[in-house]
Amino acid sequence: MATCKTSICSAEIDYSNYDTDKYQAAVEAGRTATAARLREAHKGELVGEIIGFPMADGQAQYMVKTEKPLVLIHLADFDAWDITASHMRGVRLADVRAMVARDRGMRELFSGRQKT
Repeated sequence: MATCKTSICSAEIDYSNYDTDKYQAAVEAGRTATAARLREAHKGELVGEIIGFPMADGQAQYMVKTEKPLVLIHLADFDAWDITASHMRGVRLADVRAMVARDRGMRELFSGRQKT
């Protein structure tokens, strides 16, 4: 059973001079820094990994803070979708392991592709 007590934004949005690429780069940098801090403070293979749950036109994204007990951090970037409390309670460590393994497999599969 997972819990989520924290929601963070990885980067501030500058609406006066909005630049999607700049915002996305800032979000990635913020998430990388957060994952590094978590890995320094907590043990576990999945600490710092990001998982997502399909929601409407996007994803509810979470970062693993600890494995035992399973604690996730809500990543309130982009559309900031989140899952319901009842859904969160049903997320198990085995589910997170499977999600991370699928994501890693997809990244490896497409690692040689160039972005267009």
